[in-house]
Amino acid sequence: MQKTLEVMGMVCPFPLVEAKNEMEFLSSGDELVINFDCTQATETLPRWAAEAGHTVTNYEQLDEASWTITVTKKIILTRWLQSSYWSHFFNCKMVVYVP
Repeated sequence: MQKTLEVMGMVCPFPLVEAKNEMEFLSSGDELVINFDCTQATETLPRWAAEAGHTVTNYEQLDEASWTITVTKKIILTRWLQSSYWSHFFNCKMVVYVP
């Protein structure tokens, strides 16, 4: 699933606050597209994503003063699927809810 968060016109730290809040409602592997125009967020959003273990899959400047970043929520494997024995049978990665 992909969710778009429009935070144009919000000054920092509100783009980051809104992104953190929105990420709470997404499932592992879902994408959050954040459109913003706060220059501080060009540093704080990618840093937060990396520190939280999420993946930035797209980050670009749209025009002179606006950007978009796509963050994929981190995937957590259940402990039993992390073992090579079970992953061999399922040949996949199973996700669990990340509170």
